[in-house]
Amino acid sequence: MALSANSPQGTTISRFLNRLKYAFTDVASDITTAATGDIVLMLDASDDYTPKYADADNIREMTKAIVSITDAATYTALAANTGKTHVFPDLTASCTVTLPAVAAGLEFTFIGKGFAADAQNWIFDTGSATNFYLGGLAFADTDAGAGADEIHAGVFPDGNSNDIMTIVTPGAGTRVHMICDGTNWIVNGQVFSATVPTFAD
Repeated sequence: MALSANSPQGTTISRFLNRLKYAFTDVASDITTAATGDIVLMLDASDDYTPKYADADNIREMTKAIVSITDAATYTALAANTGKTHVFPDLTASCTVTLPAVAAGLEFTFIGKGFAADAQNWIFDTGSATNFYLGGLAFADTDAGAGADEIHAGVFPDGNSNDIMTIVTPGAGTRVHMICDGTNWIVNGQVFSATVPTFAD
């Protein structure tokens, strides 16, 4: 069916075109000026329309799904790497990961690539007690001691101020996933270790 610019007013086609025009106007009125810290999705026309993230400082391809954490005492997670799996090396010292400023929808997964239980800890810091942890972690005790290899009932933050999470000497299968609701970090995952993970202020 062809749509004519000369369609008489009042016809079905004209009503459809008018409704479509108003819909586009409504959408356009909702678009605001981007703010510093925003992450913009884009198709890069200069690079065969490759999907990319862009923020105030960088443009990154969406296709890179893995981020390698450096073997260092500190690491800063980037908002631009939201949705990506972050991989710890076999650490030579405990590593504190500082999370980015809170923003609804930020999402990170952390795993390790060591081929034995790490002798070091993964420490996650939200940066502020006003941006604390919600949710919790499952814990499987890997000690072959008096408690056998039991499954823990769960490890939870206090839900009002705990902004430090420590995964103590994680073993194979440990996986920590967290999502930001705009104020707090909702954590979920499982930890395999001889020592229970902790939440603290």
